Amino acid sequence: MADTDLIACVYPAYDGNIQDAVKAIELSEGAPRYVRGLEKPESRSDRRDRGSTEEPEQAGGTDRCPHLELRFSNGPKTPRGFVFGRNEDCDVVLPNFRGVSSYHFSLTFDDLNRPIVKDIGSLFGTQVTYHDAGQGWRRDFVWIVGDQKVLRRKNPIVIHVNKHLRFQLVVSPHNVNSQLYKDNVDWFRQGTAGTENFFDRLKFPLDTERATETHTPGKGPIFLRKKLGEGSFGVVTHFWNVSTGEEYALKQPSDRAIREKEVDADLWRREADIMGRISHVSRCIYTSN
Repeated sequence: MADTDLIACVYPAYDGNIQDAVKAIELSEGAPRYVRGLEKPESRSDRRDRGSTEEPEQAGGTDRCPHLELRFSNGPKTPRGFVFGRNEDCDVVLPNFRGVSSYHFSLTFDDLNRPIVKDIGSLFGTQVTYHDAGQGWRRDFVWIVGDQKVLRRKNPIVIHVNKHLRFQLVVSPHNVNSQLYKDNVDWFRQGTAGTENFFDRLKFPLDTERATETHTPGKGPIFLRKKLGEGSFGVVTHFWNVSTGEEYALKQPSDRAIREKEVDADLWRREADIMGRISHVSRCIYTSN
């Protein structure tokens, strides 16, 4: 039976420096959200020191690891959601690592009651990847992490706070149309800390370190892409906007057709004209470039 109280679990994401994430999670030891786990995962360097010749096991995303359980019954302090950052007022306090802001990112819900990760004006930005897809650091940006399409993909969702501090997020599936779920989300949005909102402090410059050009977050939307089909002369790709959930299919000449100069401009122009008359085609563009 599904746990209707569980929103998501936050695990150390396995990489060469998993201990940063373990240390971050263990800062919450003793808190109701903290789950000890059966063992502490090892980094690759630890295994090399022991002279192991075995391949490292995927440690992130299992209950063997120390992790956090984010639940409706133990909700966030404010309507902003579960806030992660260096400041002691955050719901989840992170270590004072370089690139980690006082208030870095939050886990909350959008207007459609979908779980989202939201960068809240961090200095260097946040990156959320879906099985290594969707790369791109962003500031003041939203990533959908609980849409049914996302859950069906069963891809590991990883939150990158800096180069080495990474968390794997496992979102619990819910019947989003049930009244219980809607009531839980409404209650979540109220927060638990009363009328005082520590986010008023965000009006002041809490982080004095400046972002360098090499660490400046990017701009623009991020899409997950999946090839739907490919023929001799064309490729159809599915695009999914990680912030809005909007999706569309793009048909374009294949690399081979372009490379061998087999693109029939008149044929593509006629197809674009025909497709543009179909009601479910929102936009049809032809370019000779």
